[in-house]
Amino acid sequence: MKSDGIYVAVMGICLFLMIACKKEISRDDLRIEQMHVDYSKEIGLSARLRIGISTVSDLMIRYYAEGRPQEVRELQSSAKREHIFGLLDLKENTRYRMDVSAVSQDGQRIVLKENELILMTEKIPDEVRGFYKQDESKFGSNLPGYFMFANMSSPSCTYILNNEGDIVWFRRSPNTVKCVRFTQRNTILTVEDEDHTPFGDGNILLETTLAGDTVFFHRKGRVGFDKSIHHDAILNHRGHYVAVTNELKGGYPGDGLVEWDAKGNKVWEWSTFDARGEYDADMREQPWINSVFQDKDSHYIVSLRALHQVWKINSTTGAVMWKLGGRGNVNMDNAGYFMFQHYAHMTTDGKLLLFDNGGEVRKHSRIISFQLDELQMNASIQHSIRLPQAYYSAIMGSVQQIQGNHFLVASSVKGVGLLLDESGKIYNEIVLKDRVYRMEYLEEPFRFSH
Repeated sequence: MKSDGIYVAVMGICLFLMIACKKEISRDDLRIEQMHVDYSKEIGLSARLRIGISTVSDLMIRYYAEGRPQEVRELQSSAKREHIFGLLDLKENTRYRMDVSAVSQDGQRIVLKENELILMTEKIPDEVRGFYKQDESKFGSNLPGYFMFANMSSPSCTYILNNEGDIVWFRRSPNTVKCVRFTQRNTILTVEDEDHTPFGDGNILLETTLAGDTVFFHRKGRVGFDKSIHHDAILNHRGHYVAVTNELKGGYPGDGLVEWDAKGNKVWEWSTFDARGEYDADMREQPWINSVFQDKDSHYIVSLRALHQVWKINSTTGAVMWKLGGRGNVNMDNAGYFMFQHYAHMTTDGKLLLFDNGGEVRKHSRIISFQLDELQMNASIQHSIRLPQAYYSAIMGSVQQIQGNHFLVASSVKGVGLLLDESGKIYNEIVLKDRVYRMEYLEEPFRFSH
């Protein structure tokens, strides 16, 4: 026992001496062994920088447009030898330079490269610019943030614009993009269709970083992906993927939800046929789920277009917790009844917001939101903003609330995005060549870039 104690003491002293004598990383210890920039024409205005160094160290880069060092962006990567950085928010036809520094244990910077030319970006292709009519668009708001949308043709393109209307990122795909979402981990999630089928059907779910790395790829026919998906998909609180599916049973069309884990394994599934008693049993039309969101309690908010209803679905049991809309079980004023709605979701201040398309008996669209009392099963109207007749969209569409009193709307049929306030005053008008399924507002898409 005594010898064991002596051994532990000696080893402790040796370890202490090793730490005490450990040399700080010096300039002589460090060198760049390889450096490479990947710049893709498909992922526009972004690049991926790979730097290999001779010893393990933190690494920091500062990159900036040539002649504009005041616009520098700074990124840091933790201790390793192979570092990868995403270079984002680049400008077209611009030369970029960078400084590279290692960071020592006491925070000292060891400069490895300075004012190094790393890339020359290319001009945004005409076919990318062709869908977004920048010259016809208007940007009169000083709200910060960005706007994301995708065309619905093939080949497709997903766009991010800044608040001045400039294209700051785009991604081209040979597939038709049926819907696009920006996730809580600053990635792009798309439902894509290789077969270019009508409506919103897709056979691919893809998640990528803004720098172009593939995070998740799932194609119909793989294990767990046995039904077509359509109209929407999200990343849930577990980091799993939830998509709307097509269902068919007894000759009746239906909709469902499927949850896949990060490896594509199916871990949960739900179908409107599980809730057949919640709507007309003789209905042969597809309920047509066109959006899915997750509430703060982890349960799902889904919009069922053909039913003119929004449901809340228990994410564990699949039980229908409530139904808002015509013939629903939540009490509401008649003025709140909506038609063929899209993009139903809970706002950050706890309101249920949706795009009310309208229809044959009411040919105008509106923004409408409700304060829900889920215990008493009551809903009261908080906002009801009629859009000008010129922006009536009988199908598709979306709305988001921004900083409390502004709204971003996609008037899909008209191919226009609108930023307006509670009074209906229009500040921004984003004019597009053709229809767009929806449009999303992004606060800080470039805050994480590696």
